[in-house]
Formats: sequence, C-alpha cells, structure tokens
Amino acid sequence: MGLQTKTLQESTVINKNQIINLSEFTLQEKHIRILEKGLSFVPSPRFDQFTWIKDLNLFARKLALHEVFVKKDERQAKQLGITAEDFPHLRTLMDLLEENEEPSMEINRKFKNKSNYTPSFSEFSSIDLFVKLVSEEITKLEITPWKKEQNLSRNERTALRELKNEKSIEIKASDKGGNIVIMSKSKYRDMCLQIINDPEGYTLLTFNPTDKYLQELDKLLQKGVTDGHITEELKKSLLPLRPTTPTLYSLPKVHKSLIDPPGRPIIAGNNSLTEKVSQFVDYYLHPLVEEIPSYTRDTQHALQHLEDINIPFNTILASFDVVALYNNIPHDQGIKACRYYLKKKYSDDMTSYIIELLTYILTHNFFLFDGKYYLQKRGTAMGTSCAPNYANLFLALWEETMVFTDKTKKYTVNVSKWFRYIDDIFLLWHSSEDLLKEWLNELNINNIGLTLTLINSKERLQFLDLMIETNKDTLSTKLYRKETSTNSLLNWESFHPVPLKLGIPIGQYLRARRNCSNVNDFKEETNRLREMFRSKGYPNRCLKRAYKKALSSDRKQLLIRKKKIMQEKQIRFIATFDNGWDEIKNICQKYWPILQLDENISKVISKSASFTARRSTNLKDILVHSHFSINESTTHWLTSKPGIRRCGHCKVCPFVDNSEFFKSTITEKRYPIKETITCRTMKVIYLITCVCKKQYVGKTYQQFKKRILEHINTVNNITETPISRLVWANHNGDPKCLTFQAIEAITIGPRRGDFDIILRRKESRWIYVLKTQFPNGLNEEFNYTPFL
Repeated sequence: MGLQTKTLQESTVINKNQIINLSEFTLQEKHIRILEKGLSFVPSPRFDQFTWIKDLNLFARKLALHEVFVKKDERQAKQLGITAEDFPHLRTLMDLLEENEEPSMEINRKFKNKSNYTPSFSEFSSIDLFVKLVSEEITKLEITPWKKEQNLSRNERTALRELKNEKSIEIKASDKGGNIVIMSKSKYRDMCLQIINDPEGYTLLTFNPTDKYLQELDKLLQKGVTDGHITEELKKSLLPLRPTTPTLYSLPKVHKSLIDPPGRPIIAGNNSLTEKVSQFVDYYLHPLVEEIPSYTRDTQHALQHLEDINIPFNTILASFDVVALYNNIPHDQGIKACRYYLKKKYSDDMTSYIIELLTYILTHNFFLFDGKYYLQKRGTAMGTSCAPNYANLFLALWEETMVFTDKTKKYTVNVSKWFRYIDDIFLLWHSSEDLLKEWLNELNINNIGLTLTLINSKERLQFLDLMIETNKDTLSTKLYRKETSTNSLLNWESFHPVPLKLGIPIGQYLRARRNCSNVNDFKEETNRLREMFRSKGYPNRCLKRAYKKALSSDRKQLLIRKKKIMQEKQIRFIATFDNGWDEIKNICQKYWPILQLDENISKVISKSASFTARRSTNLKDILVHSHFSINESTTHWLTSKPGIRRCGHCKVCPFVDNSEFFKSTITEKRYPIKETITCRTMKVIYLITCVCKKQYVGKTYQQFKKRILEHINTVNNITETPISRLVWANHNGDPKCLTFQAIEAITIGPRRGDFDIILRRKESRWIYVLKTQFPNGLNEEFNYTPFL
C-alpha cells in the first residue's frame, strides 16, 4: 500500500492507485482499500422488497396504458371506417404533416410532464393476474445479506462508514486523470472561494432569489404563450413548481498543483429553476452547431477528419486551446452569436423569444455555496444543458468573423485542416513556427475576452484522447493517456450485472482498435489494458474474447457512426439491481406466459422476461456530495433523544403516544423513530393506530398537532373519511380510540426542492411496509405514482 499524508506540513504522497490526500486526516489501510475500488464501485445492496413491488406495479402500469391506447385506437378507427391496424399509421402521417408546419408537436412531446394516470389493473385480467402472482412470490422471499456473497468485508464496511461520517474532509474526483482527492473542508472552501471571489465573474447576493426569479420566469413563459411561441401545456412543463437551488462544487486540478490545486467550477443544477428552460433552448441551438464547418462531435469524428490525409514535408501539427471558455464568454457576445445563427433557421419572432430565454438563463445563474447565495455575472455555468452549444456557437462566429477572413489570409492560407471540439482546436500548419506564433498573438488581440494557448510539434501532438503523429507524408494515431491518468475502470467485484461488466473490456479494446491506426500500437495498448483489467479482477477469458473481437474488427467500419436502428418499442421491466435480481427474474419468467397470451401485450414484450437494470448506490453516491457547508448543524442535548414526544402545551397531546418505537399491527414488527419529534414538528409521516388494531399512514406539511386536530374534527363532524367511518362504525364516534405517532420527520435542506414528492414517496413506502393498505388497514387510495 502507498503512504498516507499525516499533516499538511509533511509531504503529500500519492499511493500507487493515485489516491491523493491533501488533508490532515490519516488514511488507514482499510480506507485505502475502499477508495482503491473506485468511486463507480457498487457495494452489495440489500434486497428491497418494497422497491421490487413498486417497480412491478410501474411495469404493469405501462402495459395497462398500452392496452388503454390500443382500445382508444380501435374506437377511433371504427369511427373513421378503417382497421385498428391502420390507425397508428394514419396518426403517424398526421403527426408528420403537423411537424412539417411547425416543430411544436415534437417539442411538446419531448418536454411534456409525465402523466400520473394509472388505469385499474382489474380491467385487464392478464396484467392483474401477473401482478398478483408475482407479488405473492416476492413477499414470500427471504433474502438476507448473509445468505448472499458480499463484495465488502466487515472491516471495509466499517471503513466506508467512517469515511462517510468524517466531517473534516471533502472527497472529490480530480478534474482530469481519474484521481480521488481528499481535502480538508477549509482547504476545499478556499479553493472554491478563489473562484467565487473574482468580482468580475461573481457577485454575492443578500437573499435567496428563487421566488423572485421564479416569478420572472413565469412572466417570460406566459409571454411565450401569449405570442404563440409555446403552448400552455409546454409552459407548465418548463416552469418548475418547487425548484432546487443550484449549488457550486469544484473539481481539484491536481495535474496543475499538488499543494494548492486550483478548482474547475461546476454548477449542480438538477431540478433547478432554469434546468428545463435550458434544455428547451438547447433543443434549438444543437442543430445549428452540427452545421458549423469546424464542428467535431467526438474522437470518432476527429478520426474521420484525419483519415487518409497526405501531408507535405515539414507540416506542423498545432492545437489552440481557449482558456476558461465557459467562464469568460461575455453575455452580449454569446447572445450575438446565437442570434446570428438562429436567424438562419428560424423566424425573427421565434429567434427573439429564444434569445429572451437564453438571456434569462445567463443572467439568473445563481447558486448556493457555504450558506451564501451568489450570482454569476460573466460566462455561462458549466452544468447547464445549453452551455456546450452556446459556447460552440460563440466560437463559430469568432471563426467566421475573426479567424477565416480576407484580412487573415496571410495566415489561413497555410492551414489545410482546422477542426474543433468545443474549445480544443486542431490544425495542420504549412509555414514557419514563427508565423504561427505571430498568428496566435494576433488572435489574442480581440474585444471578446478570448485567450488562446498554443502547442505545436512536427512529430506528434495530443488532441482529445488521440496522439497524432507524422509518418513521412501521412498521419498516424494512437490512444493517448495523460500522465496523471489512473486506472478508473469498473472493479469486477462491483455489484453490476455480469453482462455489463463483460461488455466493458469489449468497449475498451474496440476503442483502442479504432484510435490506433497501426496494429502494433493497438497490440501495445491492449497489453496495457490487460494489466489494467487484471488489476481490477477481470477474468482472462473475457479479456481474450474482447481482444479477439477487436483484432478481427475492420477499423474503417469502427470510424463510421452507426445509425440507430428504429425497432418496435418494447416494454421492459426496469428494476434496481440488488440481491433479489436472479430470484425475481425467475419468478417473472415463470408467469411471463400469462402476459404472452394477451394478443395486444404480446406485441410489446419479448418472448421471455426482459429486464433492464437500474444501478444501486455506488461509492460516489455515498462519499461525494455537490452541496458544501463548513458549519454542520448541531442538536441540543435536551432534544437529542430520538422518539415522538408530547409538547405538553396543546389539546391534542393526550392523543399522542410518547414512544421511541412504532410497530405494524399486521406483522408485529417494531421500527425505531430516528428523529426527535413533537406535536409541533412539521413535515412528518405519521401513523394512526386504533384500539381495534386498524392502522393508517399519512403525511403532513403543517405542524403535526394541526393534522391530528383535523383528523379528530372529521370524526366529530362525521365527515366521510376512512378514519371517521371506522370510529363511528366500531367505537360510537369516540376519537379517544385513536393513537397518533409521527414516525419520520423529513428535513428540507437549504437547497429546498420538490418536497411534496419526497413526502409522498416516504408515505408510500411506510404504507407498504406497515401493511396499512385496505383491507388490512385504512389507506384506501394507494399507488406508486410518486415514483414516476
């Protein structure tokens, strides 16, 4: 094992797997063993019965919706006097006719909010029977962790828990190279503040602007509806009801410094105020980028540019790199570029509206860091959907107006190839190095905030993940790895499906075959790959198979982008890959013929049970977090004991059960209350237990005591509710037969977000776990729509 850093004053040492410790926290051998597995590593998850039942019902819902639409088509076909088989073709034709007029239909479909509509399974006998039979068998399964092979030892699980709970450190992936970097919280904060404290780039806000900015977005979207640019339905999709506050995090650039690495700022904006609007704007920008002459999609595309090129003697390979492009694009210049290219494809009115939305995104890019709110004043956030294409169009206009012009022919006449991947430019130069540097200086004299750096060579040059080399009058390529690159391949022991793991060597070997124009370079790279895979535990057999497949592949075919083959849509069972996977897949296979017997369903499912695996929690989910706050919340000693307590000051206190546990009257299983809760606590999941053993699970956003009072009032007022009916039917209308417990308190963090969905999901889980669904309990309305 490598050495560990003990203090910041001592030398920082990197162990053989590139774990970089820049903190004062001492990494023990067990901690290193965990981190060496890589952040993509998934520890063996527990079997989660509720999640399987939930996924089963969501799968069945898709089948039921298909049945509903088939019947709808049959009714409409009958009205039109055509066959049901011909109706979908007619509908497709009508869609195409409308799309030729305006792209609005496709946009509405792309951004449409998911419907919560769930047909009753009882209307479809095959679906209903399948769900009941599979559910029965799932509930009988007893899969305990010790009955399955675990991929972490007890000591390693302890180490993982210690790293997760260590409050003095931040764990991040490095900006490049795949390193895992451990920093003290103060050092990480200083790295981020070095970015944020730039007065030209960011400004400190004195308030949370979410509500104010939300109102502004509402007005802007309503303007789009009024002017006919978007529909009312699309507006609802683009306007978030409960947005999550974006947060800034940084990836340490340890390849630049190991002592005080600078950071690359990223804005985490999932479910944020501008997420959907940014996706909407990007929908219009992306097609424009693909038409740029220098546009390079990826490495495969770059190789197509380089294939079969003959070069004169003394050709210089050169690359320009734009320094900090995203953060330095002046808003007016970026908007100018987007407007210029949008007008070539869209109407003036539509262009103006897209520009209004883009301007909103750029000028409302705020985020939370260490308890304070900031606004980005310059550039665009790395993390927002439209940023790459926005940056691409900005540089496209720069190329058109400042690079390839009549005034620059002195330089451009010497360029035979010029292609660009966002901010990385590759060119073939056919003149002196001095003239190339002179051109660089000329390009760096501009009024749009661009600074370029130059790397050039007559022998070899790196571009993307390629090393491009001159070979007499031709170019050759091979796979390029940075000096700081580490072995970040997925560990074989990670809890992923075996077919997925078997596919990784194939993908990597084919990548090497594609990138290496020379077979000897390919073989050298595969030797390196074999060592990397072997160190991650991959069996020799799968590596030999991957090597043979890659070696026998036609490289020219690997350079061609394969078109996606449009297949008939199949409905697959999507489930989380856990310890119950094999058993439940076998159960579904056992009852799959029930679905196959249905004429309509058999057309949209495979002949055997078809599953798609959803990944379980990996080390990155556990150890790496985007939100940062140096001050941890503390709990007062008087309220630190978990459990539900009466506040002692309200009239509903007699109905509250002072307790540290709650239990299901059906299973008799007890569960601990993990938070300190009183009658005054807000946002809780609660349990009502009647003396006759019937139970009800509910949720509330308001204070718990207010919700209790509402339930009591429904009894006193003989309101038609499950609780009231029970009390009047069995207990003469006396609510004293009821006991109330808050069983889980949900804390909303400073980033807020869709709190409703969190509560509804928690409520659904406890209804299932405590078996309170009718007829065992009093929860009559129950479905899995919160998980859609």
